[in-house]
Amino acid sequence: MKFEDAMGELKAGGKIGRPGVSGVAYIELVTGEYPYLRGVSTAALGSVELPILFTANDVLADNWEVVPSDVVVTVNTRTELMDTIRSAYAVLRDYQSQNDLMNAARWHDYYLQLSAMSYMEEVPAKELWPQQPE
Repeated sequence: MKFEDAMGELKAGGKIGRPGVSGVAYIELVTGEYPYLRGVSTAALGSVELPILFTANDVLADNWEVVPSDVVVTVNTRTELMDTIRSAYAVLRDYQSQNDLMNAARWHDYYLQLSAMSYMEEVPAKELWPQQPE
């Protein structure tokens, strides 16, 4: 798909990408008072939002494609997992600093289970994640 067609896909609410561009899972149009293009990358821990600036090579490229919704869901699930891991670690450290060893142990177990999932090729659906401690 040519660049102009890819921009039309973005305006219609789709997500686009280019094969061979490492690190960027998809590009989307963020609407609002000041619309902008955002790239979502999974190269780091979880996803990272990147401002997108197109080069002449991007504009001339004809290998743009629509990113399937299952890829978008997979990227977003991994992002949510990484955010949950960071939150669980913060709660764990808080219990440790209070010397609340019982709660710290429960949150440590939860944190380890979530962390192990982050190494999986495909992150399970959220319904299959371990239960957060009370």
